[in-house]
Amino acid sequence: MKRVLTAVANGIDSVSKSGASLAGILMIVVALLVTLDVFVRGVFGFSFAWVYPIAVWSLPIFIFLCIPAGVRAGTHIRVDILIRRLAPRTQSLITFVGEFFGLLLIVILTYFFWDNMVGTAYRLEETSSHWAGFPMWPLYAIVAVFLTFLIIAMVLRMVRDMREYLTGGLEEREGLIHQSHFIIPLILVLVVLGALLYTVQPMIGLLILLMILLFSGVPVGFGLGLMGLIGLYFYGGFDAMAPIAAILYGKLESYEFLCLPMFMLGGGILARGKLGDQLFGFASNWLNWLPGGVGVAAVVTCALLAAMIGSSVAVAAAVGMFAIPALLSRGYDKPLTYSTIASGGALGLLIPPSAIFVFYGWMCHQSIGAMFMAGLIPGLVLMAFMAIYVIFSCKRSGHYERITGITWGMRLRSLLVALPALGGPVIVIGGIYSGIFTPTEAACVLVVYCLMVSFIQKGIPLRPRAVSDVAGSASGLAGMIMFIVVGALVMAHVVALEQIPQTLANWIVEAGMANWMVIVMMGVLYIIMGMFMEGAAMCLLTMPIFFPITVTLGMDPWWFGVFMCAFVGVSLITPPVGLNCFVIAGVARDSVGAVFRGIWPFVLLEFIFIILFTVWQPLVTWLPRLAGFIP
Repeated sequence: MKRVLTAVANGIDSVSKSGASLAGILMIVVALLVTLDVFVRGVFGFSFAWVYPIAVWSLPIFIFLCIPAGVRAGTHIRVDILIRRLAPRTQSLITFVGEFFGLLLIVILTYFFWDNMVGTAYRLEETSSHWAGFPMWPLYAIVAVFLTFLIIAMVLRMVRDMREYLTGGLEEREGLIHQSHFIIPLILVLVVLGALLYTVQPMIGLLILLMILLFSGVPVGFGLGLMGLIGLYFYGGFDAMAPIAAILYGKLESYEFLCLPMFMLGGGILARGKLGDQLFGFASNWLNWLPGGVGVAAVVTCALLAAMIGSSVAVAAAVGMFAIPALLSRGYDKPLTYSTIASGGALGLLIPPSAIFVFYGWMCHQSIGAMFMAGLIPGLVLMAFMAIYVIFSCKRSGHYERITGITWGMRLRSLLVALPALGGPVIVIGGIYSGIFTPTEAACVLVVYCLMVSFIQKGIPLRPRAVSDVAGSASGLAGMIMFIVVGALVMAHVVALEQIPQTLANWIVEAGMANWMVIVMMGVLYIIMGMFMEGAAMCLLTMPIFFPITVTLGMDPWWFGVFMCAFVGVSLITPPVGLNCFVIAGVARDSVGAVFRGIWPFVLLEFIFIILFTVWQPLVTWLPRLAGFIP
């Protein structure tokens, strides 16, 4: 029996990995097609009509192809601030319970995909609205098949976790709080009470149920989705849950949202091609004359990489790998070195192509291009704040070594070497600003461009296996982020049905609260959430609730998007969790305390920055208005 389970597990692993690689290759093919369409449109003045439907159809397939690899690898994003304090044996059983909740969600979604999507499309002979006569049920079936594989992968993972729990090799501790026979029933009772409270007061019940699920260690995507299904059941029974598969597929079949996995894929190619090293060398040579010039170069490199990657954590990790050794070898203080790169990573949230701006524009029906333009000037201002502080700190302490002997010839050579890498931000920002292409087209062109540069510079070997590995790695990383998106869509649907944002907005208006009080409350909530939650999860959780409130109160939607991203940036560097700080500690193989010791001045800078663009909102709205995104 053990051999059979092992063989099945190995088979599922192979299918999951192949699915992730296939998903990445699918995105590369779509990127090539969209880039070809952009070229033909620009040169010959016409477009291929078949590119758009292929791009739209590819996104749901990509998402559900790469999720099983993420789940099988255990790369869940979860709130573990409470459960990590428990005995390892108890943690193991709580993880099992969380996986059971996730399995329940996936089983329900899979059933509705097979029945309401594949079955209905087959029976009614549903055809594509883009290509006449093309049947839709095979596309739905691809998603349903990989959801079925996901169920098998989760079951096998649960079997493995339960076997580990039963073998008795995990540490146990004294005390009632560490006993699984106390904690597990407590979690189940609280979940039931939260669900019952939902029937009495939906808004409060929904919030309490979500907090119980998340703080119990249930992965964020599972928690959001399961809470949404429970809400749908109490709202209208099984019939209210039935359309959820069609709603999900319809939401995910979005050309605009396609830019997010494309930018993630471009970031993966960029990191593998080592283009970041070239940018850092270029910035170091040109800024060596400043006090703390190498530290300033690290901040500038963070900004340049942010203009291609769009992920705060990815920027911090990539820059940390080559900038930390360079800074420490030149006598820079450890706390300043670590905190500079950790906070510099937060520029990835503001400088386009920010992943959070993509989430915001897509879920709140705002122009993603307008959000990119809205974040550019604030991002550059924040970069300047950070650079000035690094200069001031180094000049005051004297703990730095100025690079000497840099000639203008060396500077020009470093510029020539870095030109291919510098082309990335020009393509993304210049292309969108000039109107040459949309954010999604910019992301596709960036993928093709990064691949070409990496092949030419031999950062990635021109071999199918190497391309497949890069594609699979980027897709696996995207898997869990995408599942949070799926869970958030389920939650957003029930939030809209229950009219929770409208209820909150009416309460705020009736209470006579000023807008600045609402802004402060939201900011405080983001800081608290950021202490135990990842940035994308925070935004996807709050946007369906906060955005309608800001619209009701007459706030500028573009300003609010930047406000939200800025506070997420603060949360990523704020103790006790501060995800970027832990990433830098891991890269440097040092304690997170060393990072936290230097982080507070950067936290203060972030708050000053937020106050600045809140008081003077044209800092946010001027560029998108100039570019024609805002009337």
